[in-house]
Amino acid sequence: MLMMKISFIVIYLFAVVSAKQLISYHKDSLSCSSARALIEKHEGYKSCEYVDTTGHPTICVGFNLDRSDARSKIKEVGGDYDKLLKGGCLSHSQCEKLFDGDLSTAEKDEENVFGTVCGCVQNVLIDMTFNLGRSQIAGFTTFVKYIKAKDWKSAGEDLRTTAWCSQVGTRCRDDMAQIEAGC
Repeated sequence: MLMMKISFIVIYLFAVVSAKQLISYHKDSLSCSSARALIEKHEGYKSCEYVDTTGHPTICVGFNLDRSDARSKIKEVGGDYDKLLKGGCLSHSQCEKLFDGDLSTAEKDEENVFGTVCGCVQNVLIDMTFNLGRSQIAGFTTFVKYIKAKDWKSAGEDLRTTAWCSQVGTRCRDDMAQIEAGC
C-alpha cells in the first residue's frame, strides 16, 4: 500500500511539473516573437512593388521606395529602382538583404531611444521603431518614459491613446499586449 501511495505521489508530481513546463513553453512560444517575425507579420512580404497604406510605393518587407536612400539601397542589392517604380520585382534574396539592413538600423535606433530592455518588450520596440523610425518613436516621450521605468501597464495604456495605434490597428494591439505583459 505504501509503495502505491509513493508511486501515485511521484506520478502526480511529474504531471504537475510537466504541465507547468508545457504552459511556460506554450506561453513563451506564442507571446514572445522575434523582432524579425513581428515585423514580417505586420509589414507582410511582397517581392513586387505595391502602394502601402500611407500611399508610398513599397517593396519586400516594408521597404519604402520614396525614402531618400532608396535608389542607392536598391542598386546595392542589384535591383533597378526605375523598373521597381513601374511595378517591378526583386528576388527573395534581394528582399532579404534590404530587410536585414533595415532591421539592423531599427535595432540600433531602438537601443538608442530605449536603452537596455528585456527581450520580449525589446522585440516589440524594434517592430515599432522599424515602422515609425527613430525620430517618431522618440517623440512618444511619455511612452518612452514608462518603458524606461519598466512600467509596462502604463506604457501599454499610453500607446493605446496614440494616433499611430488607431492607424495600424492589429500591429498596435499585438504590440500593446506584449508590452503590458512585460518581462
